Amino acid sequence: MDSVKIEQVLSTPKLWKIAQTFFPESSKNSSWEIYATNNPNQWIANYRGYHFHLSNRVGSKIDYHFDSINDRINELENIDFPEGHFLRIRAIYFDDKNGCYTWFLDYMYPHNEKPKYFKKNIEKHLGDGYALDDGQIYAFDIISRPYLPYSDHYDKDHYDYYEPFLQSYHTGFKREEFNLDLKTSSWGELFAYEDSLKNIRNESFDKLSEILRSIKCAKLIRSINANIEDLDKFNNLRDWNELIEQINLEHDRFFSVWLFFNVNDKDKFFELISLFPQEIETSLRLTQAYIVTPQENSDGCEIDSEDDAYEVTITVHPQFIHNSLDARNKLNTYLEKVCERIKDFSE
Repeated sequence: MDSVKIEQVLSTPKLWKIAQTFFPESSKNSSWEIYATNNPNQWIANYRGYHFHLSNRVGSKIDYHFDSINDRINELENIDFPEGHFLRIRAIYFDDKNGCYTWFLDYMYPHNEKPKYFKKNIEKHLGDGYALDDGQIYAFDIISRPYLPYSDHYDKDHYDYYEPFLQSYHTGFKREEFNLDLKTSSWGELFAYEDSLKNIRNESFDKLSEILRSIKCAKLIRSINANIEDLDKFNNLRDWNELIEQINLEHDRFFSVWLFFNVNDKDKFFELISLFPQEIETSLRLTQAYIVTPQENSDGCEIDSEDDAYEVTITVHPQFIHNSLDARNKLNTYLEKVCERIKDFSE
């Protein structure tokens, strides 16, 4: 048996563990190792330590995938996971008639721990449903899998992660379409994810609002949270009226938190605002406000010149964010900093 045949034998799901054990450097080599199958539009790939199926819907060419796959791997490896948590690529399917990639990933974590992220979080981070820098639309099919690291049946690329799902890997259909248990689990995780979104969306904002309502130098008249999570709901809709009513969108503050105060002690209020940090990615703006009301029996208006109304706008700059989850995390981090700085504010 020559060296090429040995590589072909070892570079299969069943024997990839042997390749990683006895040839660790070669198995993690950054160069591509592509092996043909019986179908001219399907291959087995080893790249950067990953073993996965690679399929086209129609075409028999493969080399144009390489740069895009390398960029996506960079993105998934930049996700911050706890020790023992990681993503494994199982398959990549390319619908070359419509320009759509489907990535099949497993989120692996120790059986005695909980996942750090919902799979929806990871999908959003990677750009699920969007056309990315290569112009192709991406979908990510992720399964969360607990594992027993010391089990004699465990391997991060065990064939059980591949063989039951070959139909999905070769057609691009999500794995849950052929597995009722996965579909049931996916629905349960979706409900938990939606509940977590509500907490993530409002927790830091509500905390800050509560602290500000307790100060004596100013009265918090109104506070409006950012609507980051609603932004992508407007995609591909001709008529926004029903959606705007449904999400109760009163102001287009997608990237900013807005606070309106009636101030009775400006010196103390300015002292309070001076505790808010000024940052590059998230910034603060203090604005003096005037109340404009219609004049009686005329088409003009009256301006209340009392200088006791102030607006505070906290903005996460769009140029520094990648998606709604990233934007919310940056904004919440800033709001938590503000809460920590002003919680002991003495008047």
